[in-house]
Amino acid sequence: TILLNRILKPDIRTDPESQDAAHEIIRISYRFRKAKYLDTPRSLLWPLPLFVAGIETTDEIYRDWILSYMTELEHWGGYIKKSRELLEDICKRQKRDGTRIRVRDAMNDLNMTLIV
Repeated sequence: TILLNRILKPDIRTDPESQDAAHEIIRISYRFRKAKYLDTPRSLLWPLPLFVAGIETTDEIYRDWILSYMTELEHWGGYIKKSRELLEDICKRQKRDGTRIRVRDAMNDLNMTLIV
């Protein structure tokens, strides 16, 4: 939902459907974290839903929670740290510009070759 809406409506910051989807991802992630389900096994795929939710949410509390959680997961590998840094940059740009920022554009500006 979020990724499709980002493609279809790139000139807006967000929409209600994407906000609902982002908040559901965060709620599920919170339950997993609370149950310590995501401590192991490590997964290259796991941070992607959190990353997407973090880009889309306008709720600063949710975004801060995601960034904090991704910081805790940095021991999984350098890709988590780079993903968090990219997420922070995109969030700053979106807040400043009031539009959705393309991940690829932010990666190019930061000279990143990260697969999120």
